[in-house]
Amino acid sequence: MGLDIATRSGWAVRQSWKHRSQIKCGTFYVGTNDEGDKLVWEAKYAVAGNMFYRLLKEYQPDFVAIETPEHNIRKYTKQDEDKPRIDTGAIRSFIQRLSAVMMKYGMFSSQAAQVVEDIAGSSSNSNQMQLSGMAGAITATCMLMNIPYGTIGSRRWHTLCYGKGNVPPAGSDWKDFAIQDCEREGIDLPRTKAEQRDAAEAVGICRVWESCDIPNIKWMQDRVKDLRSQADIKLQKQAQAGQVAA
Repeated sequence: MGLDIATRSGWAVRQSWKHRSQIKCGTFYVGTNDEGDKLVWEAKYAVAGNMFYRLLKEYQPDFVAIETPEHNIRKYTKQDEDKPRIDTGAIRSFIQRLSAVMMKYGMFSSQAAQVVEDIAGSSSNSNQMQLSGMAGAITATCMLMNIPYGTIGSRRWHTLCYGKGNVPPAGSDWKDFAIQDCEREGIDLPRTKAEQRDAAEAVGICRVWESCDIPNIKWMQDRVKDLRSQADIKLQKQAQAGQVAA
């Protein structure tokens, strides 16, 4: 299973030895309750964990691949009682990465704008913090259900899934890119464009599950090692039979 965590989280389920067109995907939303009232942070965490639990019960995945929540949130340290100080190290690191992007793509290119958005994050700091809370609820659910999980950064899975150097064309973003890829593969997406954008990214994450970073928890690492071996064996058998899964 692949998971793109957000207020509207995308999910996707695939059996590795089957063709990509057989991937199932969808979304779940934690922004409001059944009456349409906005949920506070703590409620979002609980609802996300509950909805994810239902998905696990329905699809019973062997592994969950999760896009790593954004960690580059601006930090403040207390200099005294009333004067917060910005973490200059974080700013310096951001500037260095930004300069590298501009050198590669040009200052005003659409590629540069997209990569800058990836680095800075399109959400506010508070929204980024919410994603980490939701991720905590989801990974705890995996532990309770005895299902191993792993995480993978957005830039890494973009490269693995779509190929090094491939970036969205002018006027589109990575979510549009993911939708187009799903359409080429014949993968059924949800009805609305908003849902398609998140579900399509979950499909990409699902496809590269073997490249996820696994927590330093022995039973998880042992289980994932076995899963990778089993997937390789099934693919080899299909290749010998002339039925390779794309």
